[in-house]
Amino acid sequence: MAFTLRGEELKRKFRNNWVLQLTAHHDWILSEMRGLGAFPGVIIELIESDVSWGYWKPDTRVIALNARLILDYPWDVVIGILKHETAHQIVSDAYPSAASNEPPHGSHFQSVCRRMKLLPMFCHAKVDLRENGGPPCPIGPKNSHDEENPLFVKIKKLLALSGSPEPHEAEAALTKASELMARHNIDTAALLADSEDYEIWRIPLNCRRIERKNFLIAMIIRNHFFVRTVTNEQYDPWTNQPAKYLELIGRPVNLNMAKHVFHYLTERVESLWGKHKPMAAHNGEKGLGAKTAFITNLLLSLDSKLTAAELERSRDALKARGVLPGNDVTAVIPSDFIMSDQKLQSFVEQNYPRLRNTARSHRHSFAPYSSSAGREAGKNLDIFRPIAEGQRRDGSVKGYLGED
Repeated sequence: MAFTLRGEELKRKFRNNWVLQLTAHHDWILSEMRGLGAFPGVIIELIESDVSWGYWKPDTRVIALNARLILDYPWDVVIGILKHETAHQIVSDAYPSAASNEPPHGSHFQSVCRRMKLLPMFCHAKVDLRENGGPPCPIGPKNSHDEENPLFVKIKKLLALSGSPEPHEAEAALTKASELMARHNIDTAALLADSEDYEIWRIPLNCRRIERKNFLIAMIIRNHFFVRTVTNEQYDPWTNQPAKYLELIGRPVNLNMAKHVFHYLTERVESLWGKHKPMAAHNGEKGLGAKTAFITNLLLSLDSKLTAAELERSRDALKARGVLPGNDVTAVIPSDFIMSDQKLQSFVEQNYPRLRNTARSHRHSFAPYSSSAGREAGKNLDIFRPIAEGQRRDGSVKGYLGED
């Protein structure tokens, strides 16, 4: 009931803003359809309906979308329906003969959808958003089936041991968990080659500007935990503001671990900075520069530590097969394995048709004491266990907590 009242309040407050956002996106869609000439103006309306998610009326030149879409589903789904109706408009305007003689979702409509790079789920006559209680889109997690995966249960138990006060026991458990993850992904690659279990999990960053910390944690997850990462921005109709997200792409068992790593590292680096901050101030390093130097060097040091562990595992694997490795042996980096997964690459290209890989420089702020302390903290940082969903410390990290 409270959700319904809140939804009605938002519709009254932001309805005009939602129409403006949809109109701007509609104009951008048409600007991408080069070579089809100019399109006459269109009116975008929000409707209340129990039978339709949207429609295109060529006689009145109206594209109508159901206001429930905006309140009940991710903005990706709203844009998917908008593109579907815009494809109908383009067929009417650019191919009038086809609009008269073909079925509504015929070959010309499908051709326009392909030019838009519209996901297949939005290219049909019926888009059933009620199926399985949720939208047919990859933003997840969709369910908790991965929580019962025997591999994930075993890894969680090992990670629980990595919080042991006995350093050798903790190190052995963490190393074994990492080895299990690596072996699982390599051993099951052929088995899962024909499966459709890729998902996209979205983590809100709750910030106006994506911090360097977020990019570095995403780099660590991408390099070592068998997922792809994308930093993204999307309009949030509930706040009428753009929202920043980190999106994790991969198989559920890996996404679950990557999600844990993200939340653990996000909290842990802030906690470690809080402990270092007084010492930094005592050495004349204050403010954002000192914090950035500390956290940047900490995360880069952790990345190097994980890479070194992967190199050591590669050497041990070669020795187990009777091969004596030389100094030129390279580590089997999870990111290399992921990049070789062609089916995953196709999934990424389909869901992110305009994705570009851009290199980011990680300039270190001039704060030598904090930089050195950060590097040392990264060398000593381990990744601990997930805890039960819903627990939190000071409300800052939902569902995940690191050991002190």
